[in-house]
Amino acid sequence: MSVLPQEITIVYATEGGTAFSVAKRLSLRLRRLRYRVTVLGADEAVDDVTAGLARVALDDGHERPVIFVAATTGQGEMPLQLRALWRFLLRRALRPDLLRGMCITTFGLGDSGYQKFNYAARKLHRRLLQLGASELCVRGEADDQHPQGVEGALGAWQDVLAEAVGRRYPHQLESVPDEQPLPPMFRFDVAEDGQDARCEAAARSRARHGLRLGKVAGNERMTAATHFQDVRLFSFATDAPFKPGDAVALYPANAVADVDALIEAQEWTAVADRPLALQASSAAGTATLKLAAPLTLRTLLTHHLDIMAVPDPAFFDQLSYFVTGNDDHRDKLREFGLRPTADVPTEDLVEDLYNYANRPRRSIAEVLLEFDSVRVPVDYVLDVFPLLRPRLYSIASEPGRPDGLVELAVAVVKYRTVLRRVRRGVCSSWLAGLRPGDEFAYDMVATGTRSPPPHAPLLMVGPGTGVAPLRSIVRSRMGTDAGRMLLFAGARDRLKDFLFENEWRAMAGESVRAGPNDPASLPDAPKLYVQGAIALRAADVADLVLTPGAGVYVCGAAGNMPRAVRAAIVAALVSAKRLTPAVAHDVVRQLEAQGRYIEDSW
Repeated sequence: MSVLPQEITIVYATEGGTAFSVAKRLSLRLRRLRYRVTVLGADEAVDDVTAGLARVALDDGHERPVIFVAATTGQGEMPLQLRALWRFLLRRALRPDLLRGMCITTFGLGDSGYQKFNYAARKLHRRLLQLGASELCVRGEADDQHPQGVEGALGAWQDVLAEAVGRRYPHQLESVPDEQPLPPMFRFDVAEDGQDARCEAAARSRARHGLRLGKVAGNERMTAATHFQDVRLFSFATDAPFKPGDAVALYPANAVADVDALIEAQEWTAVADRPLALQASSAAGTATLKLAAPLTLRTLLTHHLDIMAVPDPAFFDQLSYFVTGNDDHRDKLREFGLRPTADVPTEDLVEDLYNYANRPRRSIAEVLLEFDSVRVPVDYVLDVFPLLRPRLYSIASEPGRPDGLVELAVAVVKYRTVLRRVRRGVCSSWLAGLRPGDEFAYDMVATGTRSPPPHAPLLMVGPGTGVAPLRSIVRSRMGTDAGRMLLFAGARDRLKDFLFENEWRAMAGESVRAGPNDPASLPDAPKLYVQGAIALRAADVADLVLTPGAGVYVCGAAGNMPRAVRAAIVAALVSAKRLTPAVAHDVVRQLEAQGRYIEDSW
């Protein structure tokens, strides 16, 4: 039996943040069992893929346990964070014993409504074992279709994991009692004297950490002023190379009013603008945070911590340790933290949490205002609050423009919840407030989306801002001997939000045929979705899809749209070409297998 606990690495690969939430909860469980835990994003773990693997699979005779938490995106694809590592793992020249020093397990996040359910975690798990890694415990799989969502699988799998870790890596230390908070992963030294430090150039200071510094060239509203949805055409100059299908990662800031309200409620005003010195524990690193300078509690809350996120169970559970003088608050926070009790079954706890947090989209800031007995110590802010992740937006312009501009089409998120409270998207609202000349931090992201061959005919479907990456493809092919392009650009109202309408009309004589939802703009016309428009053009769609070398690109909101578009294409093949449904499905599957049916959904 070992005297010291084993160090465990948890690597997460996320799209919407759920994988990070799961990784954090696994970390808290293992740390309570006295194991030393490091949590890393898959892209953070591998600045250089080869060096990253060398760090994980040590060649010193000691086994290294690694837990991967991976979401599945698109058509069973790896999330963007994981793709660099995955490409390396697929190299044929790798030795079959490359990972002999690694002991692994995986937890997948997926939706069984999709054909390739949890393919990312399954493929990753299998490949790691093929390269010589041993298995720590059976793979776990969460399903969004489960009545309890992720909790339908995570709770039981955490128990399996904890048992496997304890059996394989026993030690002599007692677990941290449930009534006692874990020590913070980071500690802050707050300057007791001296002047307050205000960070007025966060973008410029963050650019010194490897991010790019951008300057706004344009930020114009594309939709009519009378339309409920504000969509922005945002532009800036860059010398960074990119391809159609690539994206820009923007690093937003929380609203000043929201930050000020939280600082006041938590009684942090006296220290909010004092310089902080951040000290990491042996199991935590700060290099990947790309912290603004000078570092203060206010800059952390403004630029680095997501105070407007919907809280997860771990957040509520951690808050319960910082309640003063209110047992009801402590008990309720523990219930929302999904602590099992003899009186309340887990499914009831999950439902209560959903009704309080997820359904009304309550934010972390709102929770702290409502549970006003909570006072989070400054040392714990990086433990309690999730990081404010960069937001990715598909590039809407073509590479190599003479003016060097990159354009984004960004919908400003604003809606009312079931509680009739207004919700605003953190990044889109921040972006909408930027003015020409303002500086911001960004990075260019190669998504790995396959560019179509220049002469390939293309069927493109992009409702709303989903048309942005398609515009990049179309514009990059203008003036060339490109194949035929058929575009379905969805809009609620042709007169108010048909994005880039004038461009599509002008291009109609240059191999681009636009198929917008024009009937939807008529007052008495039935609503027509892109799949309905495809049905109206079934013969054209079927002819193009069956053309040798043709490609299909479907971009826009995840959920029902991609599935409905796929079904509409299959139906077009059946009605126009008299194929059986089985054969029509095979046609689409073959396109997909050949990398010629691309879904880019978010």
